[in-house]
Order: sequence, then structure tokens, then C-alpha cells
Amino acid sequence: MRGKRILFEIAHPKHYHQFKPMMEKLTEDNEVYMIARDKDVVLDLVKKSGIPYQKYGMHGKGLIQKILVIPAILLDYWKVFRRFKPDMIVSRSSPYSPVITKFSKAKTVIFPDAEVVPLINKFVAPNSDLIITPDNFTLNYGDHHHRIDGFFEESYLSPDRFVPDWNKLAPLGLEPNEPFSLLRFVGWFANHDVNQGGFSMEQRKQLVEMLQTKGKVFISSEAQLPEWFRPFQLTTDPSDIHHVLHFASTYVGDSQTMATEAALLGTPAIRYNSFVGEGDMSNFIILEKELDMLRNVPSFEDLISTLSGFLKDDNLKQSWLSKRENFFGNKQDITDQSLKKLELAAQ
Repeated sequence: MRGKRILFEIAHPKHYHQFKPMMEKLTEDNEVYMIARDKDVVLDLVKKSGIPYQKYGMHGKGLIQKILVIPAILLDYWKVFRRFKPDMIVSRSSPYSPVITKFSKAKTVIFPDAEVVPLINKFVAPNSDLIITPDNFTLNYGDHHHRIDGFFEESYLSPDRFVPDWNKLAPLGLEPNEPFSLLRFVGWFANHDVNQGGFSMEQRKQLVEMLQTKGKVFISSEAQLPEWFRPFQLTTDPSDIHHVLHFASTYVGDSQTMATEAALLGTPAIRYNSFVGEGDMSNFIILEKELDMLRNVPSFEDLISTLSGFLKDDNLKQSWLSKRENFFGNKQDITDQSLKKLELAAQ
């Protein structure tokens, strides 16, 4: 693909990590621009990319606030669209890009991997020109739906792209190869998080105390931590989170993204939130049932039982590293697959 103007929408750190290798390749023969939301560490990441970007809109935390900020988001988005004049907008599953491109020749391309989000299924996908999903995706969006072999997280976590560096963990004050655990707590602010949830404060405290029996504990939190938890707050650069995840002895969290990332990085991982159970997303089912790289637990009692088993197994980390090696032993490059599919929108 050559000579195209491509706008990437970045609304979550995962979007940036997934699209970064793709954007770097596309900039060789195309003009690439990013539009980025001020959410979590998104702006910290895009600032370091070297790719031009524009911040857009505000991030509403409650349902009413989310509705109230829509006009401002669309206005900012439209200004960028009018100035950059893209041939296509690429996003994970933006509800804004189909609206912005409705009365133009620009194409809308989305990369959803969660089957459980009604807004995507009822509005975004039907109004997109090209839909690219993992091949395990259980829904079918029709003629414009194309599949690629693998998880999107492979685009930035495969051994060909990610080289773990213990030196990135220097701010944590760890001795070489010292065991530690990572907890991840999300803010539950996203559109698809309405009426969903994860750990209570008391449960979070119990997890910290339990994991402390096996070494230091660090917390990555989307929302501001209460005072009791602040001594455990992760202090590494946000762009180094995957180095932390790789070297962690254990990962526990209510995040969707980091659970997958931890599993693919060879870290024993436990995922707990209200999405777990009947009707869960296919990628998590495969990571657990077929690949044995993740544990999805539907109750806190199940989590404590699973974690107790983890903490008793001295060979657990090495076992997960072996699973990672086997998983990536014969994989196609997910970014190259994505770029080949993206060319369909340029035709």
C-alpha cells in the first residue's frame, strides 16, 4: 500500500501497542497520523512514538458523563479529519469513526476481538468498511469481515518484537532475579464496562497480603489508589510495563488486556472480573482451555484457591515460560497479516 493518508485512533494503551508496528511499516510509503484520547497512559506512550498525533475529546467516567462528552469528542475528531483528510481511519472498534466517515470517501477499518460489546455488534461493525478479527472470533459480520491467525497482542509481544530487559525494572529496587508479583486494577470507566466490575477494596487488600508471603508486590492501577495501597504502586515508566509483566512471578488482575499480555509473556496469570463465566470472550477461553496459559475465575473464592495453588508451585514460572516458547514456536507475524488485510480497504 502506497501513497495513502491513514488516521489511527488510539483510545487505550493496547491500541497503541497493537498498531505501533503497523504504523511504523506504513510510514515508509504512506502518511500516518494518530488521534489519541487522554486515558490512562495513552498520551505518555504516543508522545514517545515519533509519529504525529492530536489529542481529542475528554474521557467520561460515568455513563451520563460519557454521553455529555460525545459532542466535544466528535467536534475534535471532525477537526482532525477535515485537516488531515485521511483515506481511511483505523481503530480497534471506534463508535466515532463510522460517524465521521459517513459523508466522505474515507474507509473505516476496525479490529475488534471481544464478542460481548453490544455497541460494536449493533452499530460499529455494521457501519464499518472492513472488519479484521482473530480467527477464533465466534461472530460473523458478513462479507467485510476478515480473519487473521493469532491474538492481536502478538503484534507487540512475540519474541521477534519484544526483548525483555531486567534493567527496565531498576525503579523497583529489586535484586537480580528477585521474585515479585504484579496486581492490575482497572478503573471500569470504558463504554463496555458499564454495569461490570472487578475487585472490591477489601479483596484487593487480601490479595496484597497473600502475595507478600512470596516476595514484593507491585500494583498497576487505572484509577488513583487509596492511601493504604500507595506504597505498592508501580513506579516504572508506563512504556516498560511489558518488561515488568514478563519478569513477574505471578500476575493477578481484573483487566482483560493485561491478563492476555501476561499469559503471552510467560507469566502465570489469573483473571477475575464479572465478564468471566458463561458467554466469556473466545480469546480467554482459548488461552485457558486450549493453551493452558491463563486461569479465568468467576468468584473471589475460586481466585484464592487458584492463587494458593500457584504460590505452592516452585516450578510454576518456568512452566509458563515453556508454554510461551511453545506457543510462539510456529506463528505467522500478526502485523504482516494485518497489513495484507488492510490493503483491502485501500482498493
